[in-house]
Amino acid sequence: MAQSFLIAGFLAQKRRKRTAEESLRQKTEEMDQFFDLSLELLSVANTDGYFLRLNPAWERSLGYSREELMTKRFFDFVHPDDLDRTHRAVSTLASQQRPLHYGNRYRCKDGTYRWLEWTAVPAGTLIYAAARDVTERLKKRSRFGSTGKSLPT
Repeated sequence: MAQSFLIAGFLAQKRRKRTAEESLRQKTEEMDQFFDLSLELLSVANTDGYFLRLNPAWERSLGYSREELMTKRFFDFVHPDDLDRTHRAVSTLASQQRPLHYGNRYRCKDGTYRWLEWTAVPAGTLIYAAARDVTERLKKRSRFGSTGKSLPT
């Protein structure tokens, strides 16, 4: 009789585990679809300067494949005039603080640069970030003679 209870308990535990695994798989698929469909440039990076995951919007915006972007340090794509600002932002994130607002220029595969406006959150040695390409907005602003700094740091 005790053996029957043990077997029933084991089967119930196995069923709960399988249900939890299926639920986790389904939620992961949902998040992957959300990540892949976003028009924003979404990324997971580390504080060493490497992208670990990028959504397809990066390819559309910069012209590089995600693999090309992930094999080099992301600092390699930053405009030379924005490197210090970018290093400071990553240092801030590495110390588990959140920068208020941050922008820089990223080099496209064709050699041009796109202005990106960032929001990022640290999680240990990982950085979860969303960037918006604001290049066209800044071009329009400059055409209409707007003054002031383009992107606050």
